[in-house]
Amino acid sequence: MTFILQPYINPIFIEIGAVKRTRGAIQYALESEYPAYIISDPGYGKSTALHYLSQAENGAFLQISDQTKSVSGLYRGLLKALDCYSWGPYERDQYERLVSTLKSRSFDGSRPLIIIDEFQALEDRAKRELLKIQEDCRLALVLGGNAERITSSNSGKKDALALKQIESRIGMRVFLPALTRPECVDIGAAYGLEGMDAYEAVENLGTQTNVRTLCMVFQQARKMAGPTAALRLNHIRTALLALNGKTTALKLLEHAED
Repeated sequence: MTFILQPYINPIFIEIGAVKRTRGAIQYALESEYPAYIISDPGYGKSTALHYLSQAENGAFLQISDQTKSVSGLYRGLLKALDCYSWGPYERDQYERLVSTLKSRSFDGSRPLIIIDEFQALEDRAKRELLKIQEDCRLALVLGGNAERITSSNSGKKDALALKQIESRIGMRVFLPALTRPECVDIGAAYGLEGMDAYEAVENLGTQTNVRTLCMVFQQARKMAGPTAALRLNHIRTALLALNGKTTALKLLEHAED
């Protein structure tokens, strides 16, 4: 049996700007013949948004890792994401099983939704195969990554030309925004934050870092405060210091100078 590692997904889900733009990209893919490509720096909430919205749209979600970056790994990962756990030992067997599974789910004009996170980690040949399957099976395909260009720097000349041709098939590119101060307030409320000074501090922290860093601080603060206690500024300060290890990190809780 092949085990595919699953990514950690934050159990708290907030409708921030990154989620709204991701939802728009998914809607485009469902209505268009072309894939949507969501691009963001690490920590902007892309993986969490893709995971939760794939569930809401009854789609299949796969985050690319070392286990799934090859063609065969991609096939196996997609089959598992589609709740199919039997396939042959050879790449061709896995391809035929995947295509038959996808086509069996296309009925009454509907198209299977496939969401691939960390797309840039796929090997070049696997990228080409994925886009070929998208066209052959008429998938609603959403790609997520942290690289604007599909072509990798170590691609050979032949691969680079093929990938540039594939890149031209991307229908929509969506760039995820940084956190806003009101979004930091919403996240703080979800974690049970109290106190105007605490909210001002996390607004400063969130807008100077990203949603992943902010949530990591809240999770650490929750562990320190206990499951039911309200989180206050002292918990945020202690958590940030524990995670960063340097007192200079506390400056992130202050308003950034223009």
